Amino acid sequence: MSNENDRALAVLAKALSVCRGMLYSARTGDATTEEIERVLEGTGEDQLIALIGDGPYRRAADLADALSKSDKDALLGLAADAA
Repeated sequence: MSNENDRALAVLAKALSVCRGMLYSARTGDATTEEIERVLEGTGEDQLIALIGDGPYRRAADLADALSKSDKDALLGLAADAA
């Protein structure tokens, strides 16, 4: 990785990917409770801080909190189809 921010971004992107995969497995009924618990543990605040450090984690959390309402709604699939 070229810098701390790149590493933090890579870890967070991978965490998102893992969570998406688990959601697909949960939707189809293929996920076990143990697998779900492992993903929850592995993508929790403490684990992410251990991977990327407290500073980058807090910075990412602050940036996430600062997202606009429309960005947050889009992430949750709530954005209306506007043409």
